[in-house]
Amino acid sequence: MNSKRVNETEPVMPAVVYESECLSRKLHALTGREVLKEILDSHDPGALIRELPCEDFFWLIKKVGADDSMAILSSATADQWQCLLDLELWKKDRLDISHAFHWLNLFRQADRQKLARWLLGEGEYLACYYLFKTAEVMEINNEDNLLDLPEGFFSIDGVFHIRAVDREYRESIEDIISALAREDSQRYASLICGLGGTIPAELEEEMYQLKSARLAEHGFLPYEEALAVYAPLDAAVLVTDGPGVSGSAHDEAIIGPVPAIPLAQAGTRNLFTEAVSCIGDPPLLDRLKLEFAGLANQILSADGCMTPEHEDLMQGRFMPLIQGITTRTQRLR
Repeated sequence: MNSKRVNETEPVMPAVVYESECLSRKLHALTGREVLKEILDSHDPGALIRELPCEDFFWLIKKVGADDSMAILSSATADQWQCLLDLELWKKDRLDISHAFHWLNLFRQADRQKLARWLLGEGEYLACYYLFKTAEVMEINNEDNLLDLPEGFFSIDGVFHIRAVDREYRESIEDIISALAREDSQRYASLICGLGGTIPAELEEEMYQLKSARLAEHGFLPYEEALAVYAPLDAAVLVTDGPGVSGSAHDEAIIGPVPAIPLAQAGTRNLFTEAVSCIGDPPLLDRLKLEFAGLANQILSADGCMTPEHEDLMQGRFMPLIQGITTRTQRLR
């Protein structure tokens, strides 16, 4: 016989992708310590972490706890770091410098050279703003002037002398600056030299706009726009011309891993999740997961939870979405 078994024609899911999806689905049922053990006991912990979507990575950190997440942070991608900072550093349109110190210090402990590369690249705006707020810089080209240098300054290159504004930040700042200089001395010098011309209000506004644009891609919209998720919806929009699903579900290929945690938190005893469990089309299922995660994040934005904790998932903030879908679907029966 020339026929093949069904499982021979289906694509095989890479082990790390399967592990990451399993981890996301059962995250809510495990303690932080159990989650960490699950990761460290996997075949390739680093690959497992990097495979997680940015949103799921964020919830993973919240579940395990920031101080216990060194191994997770050290293996994360630049996009995962950026998403975490976008959700953690801001209070409305203001960047909280104490939160920035906390997270950059954790990144430093996890992998200082990786942090240095990121700060000299994608994170350059944050590096400039952070150092402007937390460090004092003096440029001295004449050795005679060193005698008048106040206490507490240190220098990597003998030209730029730096002192932490707050003693609490001293160890972290000196270590980060040393890592920056080791990573790329020219870019380090350019960064430090440019601090004198920094206008913090303009830089903060630029970072806020970039942050808002990045988070909007994940469904975290500005408050006024996010409120639309609670607007009444005519059930007629759910009516299709015939059975099946619109081809739009397959029109665009989904690039990158799909967030699974929001849907996994939706429960099992409702019409929506029962319907989703019957879907055997992987691209369609990925599309639903992606759309659901976006709507869930929009609810968090509308509820003013732009720095959400893991408990926000557990306390049913997404249930209005489930209830709305279920109610409207029942009306169509």
